[in-house]
Amino acid sequence: MPRAGSGPAPRPAAKVSGLEGNGLRCVGFDTNSPYLDRHFHDDGHADGCQQFAAARLAAATGCCSTGRMFEVTDAELTDLPVIAGWYASEWSDPTHEERILGSLRDRLAHKKIYAMKVVRDGERLAAVACLQDRDMGDRHPAFSPWLAGVYVEQEYRHKGIGLLLSKAIVQEARNQDFELCYLFTDKMEVWYREQGWQLLGRETYKDKQVAVMKIEL
Repeated sequence: MPRAGSGPAPRPAAKVSGLEGNGLRCVGFDTNSPYLDRHFHDDGHADGCQQFAAARLAAATGCCSTGRMFEVTDAELTDLPVIAGWYASEWSDPTHEERILGSLRDRLAHKKIYAMKVVRDGERLAAVACLQDRDMGDRHPAFSPWLAGVYVEQEYRHKGIGLLLSKAIVQEARNQDFELCYLFTDKMEVWYREQGWQLLGRETYKDKQVAVMKIEL
């Protein structure tokens, strides 16, 4: 199958933290840990330091919070209709699905999306995240690339999948010789700080207060 997304002059993928070549497989990690898809309180506390430690261990070992087997791989072009449906339902309007699908195809064709990673549960698509040239519209034109479009299906949340995807995208940015990566978030600032991201500033975007962050690669 054709791979969805390929960045400028990528070098061979390095082996790090369980990420090997095209895929990352993860096996049982029996704990309730906070991950990318979990909402934290404003004071930054979840359910205690043990869960933060569990998340770090999961990141280092490639383990999920379940005995089920998942895999992080490059997206295929046949995945795009499902991903477009997720994006339309979560951040836009279900009636915009075809427009979003067209935009994804166009941006991949013009290499505006450098990489698109997905998690599969067997043959079923469970989650997606992108490394792309821009985010937040025309704001911050000097910032590139961005971790963006992170979505985890409802039934797969709180299993460590968001953590695995975010690490996979950061590693992809390293593989493509970028020195920095950026993101914005309206809910997960504390979580990202725990993963090494640094706050650049806060601003209002689409009627929400968001944190703009970076990580050094």
